[in-house]
Amino acid sequence: MDELDALWAFLVAAVVAFAVTPPVARLATRMGVVHHPRERDLHERPVPGLGGLAILAAVLVAALFFMPAGQQTRGIIGGAIAITLVGAIDDIPALISRLNVDRVVVSLSDARGKLPMDRLLDIRLDSGVTFDHLASVYEEYTGKIAVENLRPSWLIFSEGFRKTRLLMTAKRVLDVVFSAAGLLLGTPMMLLVALAVRCTSSGPILYHQRRVGRHGREFTAHKFRTMREDAERATGPVWSTANDARVTPIGGFLRRTRLDEMPQLWNVLVGEMSFVGPRPERPEFVRQLTEQIPYYGQRHVLKPGLTGWAQIRYTYGASVEDAIEKLQYDLFYIKNLSLALDLFIIIATIKTVVRQKGA
Repeated sequence: MDELDALWAFLVAAVVAFAVTPPVARLATRMGVVHHPRERDLHERPVPGLGGLAILAAVLVAALFFMPAGQQTRGIIGGAIAITLVGAIDDIPALISRLNVDRVVVSLSDARGKLPMDRLLDIRLDSGVTFDHLASVYEEYTGKIAVENLRPSWLIFSEGFRKTRLLMTAKRVLDVVFSAAGLLLGTPMMLLVALAVRCTSSGPILYHQRRVGRHGREFTAHKFRTMREDAERATGPVWSTANDARVTPIGGFLRRTRLDEMPQLWNVLVGEMSFVGPRPERPEFVRQLTEQIPYYGQRHVLKPGLTGWAQIRYTYGASVEDAIEKLQYDLFYIKNLSLALDLFIIIATIKTVVRQKGA
């Protein structure tokens, strides 16, 4: 599967990632790069709401594929999903003892006022059973943060979201080094791409488009043109799709290899973008998505990136549903921002370019 196939790059960055970024290390453990015995899980789900069930289902599916050796899901409490239902909320204390459970995952959005807190506190202090928020476990297993039913309090009080001055300075230094080196060493390739664009379709070689950057500030992104010159003349701004008829003969190849984005190295060099970060979107789409998707505006706390966690973990997005999915990966990246994670993303992106799996 794609997740496991893409993890070859993690082996290169493993030592750095495990030392610098514990969340990256835990994600690698969940995905099978590193195995160690872990506790058995009892997933608590008191009310069968559709949103929470969808999130819990994703966690359980991820657990089936990526759970480390020695870890086992024992069941669900009070839910309506295709997995063993082992009891009701009031049965939690007895079930913890009977099933030898070491970890209970709680959907706090539905459990408020329903859990036997005094009894659970006694169990926690007496036996050391771990109680985790469903959102945290979802993040741990999937490498993304579920925005459905997500409470601002979880974002406020959870670990991560640390942007120290040292980290941001180091990230900027690497942006300048990588972009300058890319522009210098990539000049021959860009000249060939420019010639190919000129010879295969009419219109300008470069395409200049307004995008939304950090804190909502707009800037002009530069790309090699991959579509017809009149691609949006009749429709206005629209998402591109798979096998888009507007793509030029050479445009498909440039998109798969991401060579069309090489001019954006200039945006990185001048500080409008970063080498790694959320994908920059067009203002028209940002206004629409901000109204429809909770927390969408939070992705603009960082500079947009030439590549990013969402880009290597998800296919090209062309709908609101895709935007939600990619936002969840963007929030994970923002929460776990580090040079180690950037290194992992860059290496994975190189593999995407080599294998021509870009958007």
